Amino acid sequence: MTNVLEGLLTSVGQTGIIFALGFLCRRYKIFLPRHMEGLNKFIATISIPALFFLGLATLNASSLDFSLFAALTISKTLVYIGTCIVTYSLSADAGADRFGLIGIFGIFTTQSNDIALGLPIVAASF
Repeated sequence: MTNVLEGLLTSVGQTGIIFALGFLCRRYKIFLPRHMEGLNKFIATISIPALFFLGLATLNASSLDFSLFAALTISKTLVYIGTCIVTYSLSADAGADRFGLIGIFGIFTTQSNDIALGLPIVAASF
């Protein structure tokens, strides 16, 4: 148990440090907007797809616990539906943008940090 907790805290700590460095680089303008545009393109088109491919290519399907995926899917679905209901009831004056708000808020509440936090936590825990 101690090794799992140690690995989990190490992963979350590293992720937090990376977030803090990114924030500081942006705040103190270490990267110019043109640099940020290039980094965003590189990360979105090369790094993240490569990370997904590496994860799927090295996945041992026999060791997967599908109850974990079921719990994740059910919980995200409930949060998404709850967000949709709350947004629908609070955005009565939004008019045509109402359903756009519902969709974007639902996505924000369920997909925000899956890769940035979820991947290191799962890697450290299992």
